[in-house]
Amino acid sequence: RRDLDFDAVELLNGPSMIRYYRTRADWFSLLLQGEFRTATANSDSHRVGQVLGLPRNYVKLTDDAPRSFDEAGFVRAVGEGRVYGTTGPLLEVGLGDAGLGERFRGRSGTLRVEVEAAHWVPVSTVRVYVNGALKRENSILAGETREVDLEFAEDSFVTVEVEGEANAIFEAVNPG
Repeated sequence: RRDLDFDAVELLNGPSMIRYYRTRADWFSLLLQGEFRTATANSDSHRVGQVLGLPRNYVKLTDDAPRSFDEAGFVRAVGEGRVYGTTGPLLEVGLGDAGLGERFRGRSGTLRVEVEAAHWVPVSTVRVYVNGALKRENSILAGETREVDLEFAEDSFVTVEVEGEANAIFEAVNPG
């Protein structure tokens, strides 16, 4: 066993955004070293009074009908990085013809980010990172799509974050 014998990193866990930013920096470091690990987001409830089910993961599958659940396909999708974590916003992200967790081939391409969210889920900003460095920050609201042209001088990884300021309803659902 080695320190790198794991498949995923619990990136977003519980209510601490400071912990998220620190863990994200570690995850970016792994990716920059060529060590691909899938990022996950999980509620971390260990006692009464803690929020359940927020954050959560969404895994992109070929067929997501419950009656067709394929455990091996699910595990493969997680291992391939076809996962995103969220505290509410629902995302569709693609770079050229490549979707979530897939490899894009080319020196330039258009990243497309589409966001949906319940009316009480705060959404106001989208950030695009290339190799862990912020490349673009734009405003975005639920129901909107943003396109960002990207150029790559070398093999790179692209990540997307959507964020918003918590309102009273969101704060009631997710204290802290």
